[in-house]
Amino acid sequence: MSKLESTYLKGWAVLFMMFLHFGNTFVAPEYQYSWSGNEWEGAFQICVPIFLFLSGFGLMASYMIKRSDTFSLLHKEIKRSFKLLKHYWTVTIPFIVLALLLGKFAWSWESLILTASTLRCDWCPNAWFVSLYIELILLFPFFVYLINERKVVHVVIGFLLIVLATKIIGKIDWVDESGFIVARQIKMLMNNLPIFIEGMLFAKYGLLSIISHKIRCLNLVKWRCVGAISLLIIALSIACRAKLPLVSITELFHVPLCILGLKLLASEGSPVFKGLLYVGRYSTTLWFIHGYFCWTFLQPMIYSIRFWPLAFIVFAGISLMVSVTIDKLRTLIKC
Repeated sequence: MSKLESTYLKGWAVLFMMFLHFGNTFVAPEYQYSWSGNEWEGAFQICVPIFLFLSGFGLMASYMIKRSDTFSLLHKEIKRSFKLLKHYWTVTIPFIVLALLLGKFAWSWESLILTASTLRCDWCPNAWFVSLYIELILLFPFFVYLINERKVVHVVIGFLLIVLATKIIGKIDWVDESGFIVARQIKMLMNNLPIFIEGMLFAKYGLLSIISHKIRCLNLVKWRCVGAISLLIIALSIACRAKLPLVSITELFHVPLCILGLKLLASEGSPVFKGLLYVGRYSTTLWFIHGYFCWTFLQPMIYSIRFWPLAFIVFAGISLMVSVTIDKLRTLIKC
């Protein structure tokens, strides 16, 4: 999978995330649609494991091109973590200051510290994912050490043992997402570690490229059929997310399936690919700020549009326009 394809897939993932939050029950009851918060809307939470799979995949693919020892790799990931935090702080501070001035948020030193450290979502609705992502990339050198130069069978057994361990630890009584900060961080890590490692393994063994190449090379499958197959795969993976139990286990199957479907849906150079590639380039800033529009500042305006497809287009368009502006300003001032 090329870097362009990865960015294209991030475009899809951030749109899934925005749709998830657009129809979320965090929206005031008077603005919700009839389907808000149902299991099909909730299925778009697949955006989280897609991002994590792509992160594990991208880090491993980069490592395989330019290998380094464990300590050098750890140093690189620490720098990556601070770079992400700098991006997060730079992008969210103006929104937080405005929200405090308008009385949308309540001031407290606790909220300041926990939002800045991304350990709680007091002033940034999606901050929790930043802390999870940083924990995973800091663990990345350790997992590279575990799977590097090992036989495939040993890697597979090791991966299955890790999955089992995460399920056992996640069942401990005090490990609870609604509990204190340490317990919540452990619970999130246990839920999301397997899909991150799976992304690493797909990159190491080139599985996505092999599967998508074989599908496209089938003599009986023309391009139109590939498009139909890809839509069917995407629909199936979303249905799995909505209906199947044990999501953190079943996502090891339906998330790669969804990514495969999205990858097959559009070839490089097609209008769909170019459009999602553009969105993907601004996906990090979109991830940080879109909640401020649908939850904090523009909720009455956006949800006054009762034809929800149009409301979502307005919400996504505003979020993208502001994200592009912010990123261009960041480039201009080298921040």
